[in-house]
Amino acid sequence: MKRFIWIIGLGLSAACSWAADNYTANYPNAVRQPVDLASKTLSGLLSGIAAVPVAGSASAPSGAPVPFSLSLRGVSANLSGAPALLGNATVVNGQLSIPSTGANAQFTAPTWPEVIEQIKRYLQQGTAARRLQRESARSSPFDPVAGNPSSLMARMVANDFATAFSPFASNLSDGPVQVAQAGGLPAGAVRGPLPGLPGLGAQVGLLRDHGRSARSLTIPLSYTLRSDLDPRRQFSVSLPLTVADVDGARTQQGALGAAMRQPVTRDWALSGNAGFAIVCAADLGSAGKIGSLSLSSSVVWRGAGSDLVMGNLIGHYRTLGGTINGVDTGSGISNTVFRNGLLWSMPAPSWLGFGRSIEYSVVNTHYTGTELYLRNYTELGLSIGSNKRADSTRSYMQGGLSVLVSAKTTGLLASYGYWF
Repeated sequence: MKRFIWIIGLGLSAACSWAADNYTANYPNAVRQPVDLASKTLSGLLSGIAAVPVAGSASAPSGAPVPFSLSLRGVSANLSGAPALLGNATVVNGQLSIPSTGANAQFTAPTWPEVIEQIKRYLQQGTAARRLQRESARSSPFDPVAGNPSSLMARMVANDFATAFSPFASNLSDGPVQVAQAGGLPAGAVRGPLPGLPGLGAQVGLLRDHGRSARSLTIPLSYTLRSDLDPRRQFSVSLPLTVADVDGARTQQGALGAAMRQPVTRDWALSGNAGFAIVCAADLGSAGKIGSLSLSSSVVWRGAGSDLVMGNLIGHYRTLGGTINGVDTGSGISNTVFRNGLLWSMPAPSWLGFGRSIEYSVVNTHYTGTELYLRNYTELGLSIGSNKRADSTRSYMQGGLSVLVSAKTTGLLASYGYWF
């Protein structure tokens, strides 16, 4: 399985080698023909613009402004630079406007590179920066904070849902679990103590949208405590860590989540989740902090040869104020999210080994609240695993593939998890 994950990762890397640029600028040169600047990072773009002469050259005859048309991860902006007199000194004026956010600012410094440095701070700090982050979540297919399946917010939603829906949804391998009822322990019930369940794994993913791409590697760490009287009653802590590549720009994500799972009836349980997560995307000039609260429900219908499980989540996810590496994080993005799914589990063919199950799933995610680039998407999954009874004292594994489909973004996710 490790070799399989490595091969998938290499394939995703190769598939993304043609990735587009995150930032571009267009300006007229001496003969008034367009010259393009392009970069995978914000710093790279601004360094290229800073190297363009705006005074004393054919690009700016007689002090005329040099205009730039910018694309900041899909958000259009206009920039111009021109020499000016301030008293007896010659300075450079810069003018930046972002029509979709209403931003319009002027910058003055002795040199053009110093103006560009002021613009960089403007794009990362203050009210204009927070508005730009909201606009990016609305217009960019791969904003690192929110608005798309590769974002920090989307990963939090998926992790909260998976905690309640997937790990112990099917007990097909060894039959129904005997658990404590209101009147006490029934005959055949499992008696404690039950050991905790550490979990780790790996997930690799590839998403594509209109010629752009994002690939990621996630290491999901978790630890679950189970009640001795009813092993379905659980408390779990999760710590998924993600490194992603957005068209050549690196981002890092980390989340800390806690969940309490409480059985309501023999085949129905509710889970409450609370989480906090951060993303650092210095290459993209962005960063974010998100807090969340969610409630999930999972119901199992048991059949003679298969189980059908329904999972439902409603949660609230919002960005939190502060700074990360000098970048404001209080963009004001706030969404109520619904994630609903069905899972069909049955015994796997004998050639896959004794005690294995195969599961088919369909999961839909829908966002309300702050306007986002992608509000709705669906994942179709196939996984194979060993016994994952809630009262099992043995380790188990689960691995599979899922395909993401939507009106805009498509993708593939391969995952493997081991609980011991």
